[in-house]
Amino acid sequence: MGSSSRRGRRSAVSCTRSALLTPAAARATDGTARAFVRTDDSGALASVRAAPALGWQVPARLPNPGGMAAPVVVTRDGRAGPEFLLFVRNSNGGVSATSQPGDGADWTDLGGHLLSQPAAVRAPNGSIMLLAIGADGNLVTDESDPDAAHGLAFHGWQPAIS
Repeated sequence: MGSSSRRGRRSAVSCTRSALLTPAAARATDGTARAFVRTDDSGALASVRAAPALGWQVPARLPNPGGMAAPVVVTRDGRAGPEFLLFVRNSNGGVSATSQPGDGADWTDLGGHLLSQPAAVRAPNGSIMLLAIGADGNLVTDESDPDAAHGLAFHGWQPAIS
């Protein structure tokens, strides 16, 4: 993945066939944007930040939580400002999550036995809703606590339709 800012600087993340998955990107309420992509470095992730006046910055590497699926990202307003929540399908067939800013070293295993990569959306009440196809082929969801403006506390995977 390569990008350039208005000042002509270039940043590159080397990719191989396994890293040619679609990058995930989001913009926070303060205008900061981040993009995440798998790299050819044992499936580690790269995070690239763009600030409104500065353009795209040098990519930072995040450790691999397991698995090789493309990342999914959503934003929320955290205690210290905007947070980017990153979700990936891990090698156990579940979902791992981390938040940025931060170094991404602390991945939380949200569990699950999924057949698909999750989708993530921030609900109007501030909670984060994950949706995926469960092992039985049906839609399942996992929702965070709407009052948790930080952390990765989710309630556990449940059938979307009872």
